[in-house]
Amino acid sequence: MCRLHGAWRQFAGRASRWRQGVVSLTRLEVVVDPPRHCALQPRRKVGDTAYNTPVDELDKIVEQLHSGAAQWAATSLQDRARLARQCAQNAVKVAEAITADAIAYKGCYDYVGDGEEMSAWSFTPSVLNDTARTLEALHSGKARLPSGVHKQGAHTLVRVFPTSALDHLLFSGYEGDLWLTPGSGPTPTAGGEVVVGGPGEVCVVLGAGNQAVVPVADVALKVLVHGCATVLAMNPVNEWAGPHLERTFEPLIKAGALRIVYGGIATGKALTAHPKVGCVHITGSDKTYDAIVWQGQPKRADAPPPYTKPVSAELGCVTPYVMVPGPWSDAEIDAKAAEVVATVAHNASCNCLAAKVLILGRNWDRKDAFLKALRQQFNSAQQRRCYYPGSANKYDAFVAAFPDAEALGQPATSQGADSFRPLPYLVLPPQAVSSTDKGCVDEAWSPVLAIRELDTPAGDTSAFLNAAKEAVNTSCWGTLSCSVFIHPATEAQNKAAFQQYLTDVRYGAIGVNTPSLFCFFVPSLSWGGYPGHTQDDIQSGVGQVHNTFCIDKVEKSVLRGPWSPPVTPFWSIRHGNMRQMSRAILAYFANPSLWSLTRLVVAAVQG
Repeated sequence: MCRLHGAWRQFAGRASRWRQGVVSLTRLEVVVDPPRHCALQPRRKVGDTAYNTPVDELDKIVEQLHSGAAQWAATSLQDRARLARQCAQNAVKVAEAITADAIAYKGCYDYVGDGEEMSAWSFTPSVLNDTARTLEALHSGKARLPSGVHKQGAHTLVRVFPTSALDHLLFSGYEGDLWLTPGSGPTPTAGGEVVVGGPGEVCVVLGAGNQAVVPVADVALKVLVHGCATVLAMNPVNEWAGPHLERTFEPLIKAGALRIVYGGIATGKALTAHPKVGCVHITGSDKTYDAIVWQGQPKRADAPPPYTKPVSAELGCVTPYVMVPGPWSDAEIDAKAAEVVATVAHNASCNCLAAKVLILGRNWDRKDAFLKALRQQFNSAQQRRCYYPGSANKYDAFVAAFPDAEALGQPATSQGADSFRPLPYLVLPPQAVSSTDKGCVDEAWSPVLAIRELDTPAGDTSAFLNAAKEAVNTSCWGTLSCSVFIHPATEAQNKAAFQQYLTDVRYGAIGVNTPSLFCFFVPSLSWGGYPGHTQDDIQSGVGQVHNTFCIDKVEKSVLRGPWSPPVTPFWSIRHGNMRQMSRAILAYFANPSLWSLTRLVVAAVQG
């Protein structure tokens, strides 16, 4: 403790000298391999079939993986951890190149520049290194110790974030818990249900099209934790990222545990139908799941689907953000409005965790002030270009359905993505929450935000929480993630009611005073739909990813953030130093140390 205290004093001194202009910002740069193709033309484009993996080659790949599957499943957890750490270091080396290709395709906007894509990619070394820590602990014959375990009603809560001393310093004020299913016992178990290597089998991962980091987490789970020999099929939308993933995962590819292939629907059909494929994992839409599992036949609750192989899936959600009425100051309103806008803006709103329904109290005395701040934040943000196929069509359908919606935002002046149409932020006018409302049940997959109201008595927080709980559970489609923002004074006066709200809300991840996108960014938390979806009504999917502690029987994750963060959050589109901070984030997650933490804090306070 004395050494840590001394190191922290040294860190504080460095931060102080930075304020005096002593610390050079050039030292924040991450040492990476120079990008091999940084021109604003990605190597691979949507619809370009020149790189598609031939069907006969797909068969050979599956056969090769199957022949070595048992050997890979027998690979020690220590060796898997070593390979995971090698992949994490490779991820740093390709960071500049994959970021350059990403902005060439999607564009870069506002103050953040390429920092949005770089910070997203920093999740790659984070999830790989954290997975390695757990595998190393399990190899030694013990579960990795969380920060704490406590009970809340029938649930056991396992604190998995932050855990290290450095993370406690960096993420002070944040608390991330895994909520175990009721009746699972006071002590969590690790390695029983989650690590299922067994005799070895071939898994097909159908990768996401929106973010290159999503298949990284899928591969980490299926290859490193589950011990499956895996073929990753790149989504045609982001197959430009494939060469970078091949380089990142080169140690796993050389070990015979992973292959990366390219193509569209025909590739997916060939792989999922292959007789030597044992299981499938999908990140995409419920329609993709239905096409694979039901194969064009009518969905029935009283009969199994024709596809019988196990399929896990992380699918979409009409993500609700609940603003609990309270004594919010103007500055607090502005800050929270900015966080909502950031989640709508990120990645042109082609994220399953983007805010889509904003739930307010109709009689909240600060409602009009919040909506005014929200409009101002949208109007100060650049519009994004709809790079994702079908996104503009979804957007136009909302424009047609809500002719009185407001179109907001600054004209797009992005670098890259010039051939794509920019979309204004579309704010749907306030109305009551309803399960028949298009804004609540149709995932827009474009920059659309529905304003919805609950007509509860002013000042009755308990009534609002009960109504909000009913609204998000029954009126909003999907159960992947949600967020709730509550003033500390309001929570203190309604502690029992708010705890009951968190207990009863049926979502796989819940952000408290923080966007649920940060729940995704913390690899030790679970990510996936709330348990209970059926094959005939899959909604947000079945199964979970992340959960790098490998804790069994997880129902959901809850991440609490500070009401007033000391610095501008890294996900904010108004962060003034995003380019430098995103590279400092990458360096910290690749090699956590007091020095990389110092560099990150120095970059963060400039925002």
